Amino acid sequence: MEKTLTPLNTYQDMKEAIESAGAWFIGSYMIEFVDNYEKFQDKETKRDFLNYFMSEYDVTTDFNQLRNRVNIAIRIIESGMVEKAMEYVISRSDSNMKCEESKVNARFLLECLKNGQSKLPVFDE
Repeated sequence: MEKTLTPLNTYQDMKEAIESAGAWFIGSYMIEFVDNYEKFQDKETKRDFLNYFMSEYDVTTDFNQLRNRVNIAIRIIESGMVEKAMEYVISRSDSNMKCEESKVNARFLLECLKNGQSKLPVFDE
């Protein structure tokens, strides 16, 4: 697969991106983006997925905000930082997280990656 967005270069870049999107969002939904990554290769399919996601999860009514958050998740995937991102979400202070489910989902994704239920995309160099 080909990368579609500018990758993140450092751990600090990743942390800032997660904070921008919301650690609760990245932790809660990263498994959706990993498992559906191929849908982000085409603009029309990506738009359809975002519309589905908006109606299914009711996380925002602002399409541009959702697109920006999803683009951050894609950048994390394409930068090879999914595991680090999930560990960062898990390590966050509970008082800073608005959704405990985020940590549960982050742990679940790490387990799925470990046991092969979810697989990260392989990119062309």
